Amino acid sequence: MIEENTIVDFNSAINLLNSATETFKVSIWIPSLKTFLNFKEIEGKQQKMLLSAAMENSIYNTFFSNSFYEIIKNNLIESEEFKKEDLDNLTIIDKACIAINLRNRISNSYKMLFDNNNNITKDIDLNDVVEKFKTFELESDTDEISISNENVSINVLIKLPTIKQEVDYDNDIIKIFKKSSDIKTEEDVKNIVTEAFITESSKYINKIFVSSNEIDFCGLTLKQKIQITEKLPSKILQKIIETISKWKLKLDDILTVKKDEYTGVIKIDSILFLN
Repeated sequence: MIEENTIVDFNSAINLLNSATETFKVSIWIPSLKTFLNFKEIEGKQQKMLLSAAMENSIYNTFFSNSFYEIIKNNLIESEEFKKEDLDNLTIIDKACIAINLRNRISNSYKMLFDNNNNITKDIDLNDVVEKFKTFELESDTDEISISNENVSINVLIKLPTIKQEVDYDNDIIKIFKKSSDIKTEEDVKNIVTEAFITESSKYINKIFVSSNEIDFCGLTLKQKIQITEKLPSKILQKIIETISKWKLKLDDILTVKKDEYTGVIKIDSILFLN
């Protein structure tokens, strides 16, 4: 006996697929929480969003940052212990881990570009990176940097940015700096590099204590943060950059892949979801 299929209308089809996609989920290890969270897998419409982000003509990563933030907010399967708003407090390292895991569910094979000049690509297995994230350890996601003399002491509390802080930062930066289409000269490029040095430092600063006075960066605009950061002694800025570099190297260790004689670091951007 042949089983007859039920023909459904458009609205029923959408509801049916919404219910079906709820069953395709992935359990992702979150390094900062040291526990697993459940997410729905990425669907076609969301992959189209990431394709649009890849085509964005910008030196910044704003479109991807916003798109991926919207995707993980939508795809988180909430529990009694963890709600969508709690995602804002996860770190940028957690974001990288979520991105790799969601991409791995599309396919565990990723075509990695190892040599841009010679267009050398190799297929790598993302399962290896997923497993490395499960052993990721960061001694601390905060640090305090201090200098003093006989007149004054300066203490700077820096912290690994959260996913929401990075999204806000990316949205603010395009409002105050030049777009890629406006960069015409070598001087423009040099200014971008200089601005990036200060701006990146300001993203990690949580509070500054000047003797008994506290400056809380949480309530400041990006422009205000940059102006204050520019006033810090270069010795402190150098120590801030050293700590940031240490944190980034720890993440790069996880994202570093090897194939044959080639070694590279996976970038967390739109291209990750398209290759």
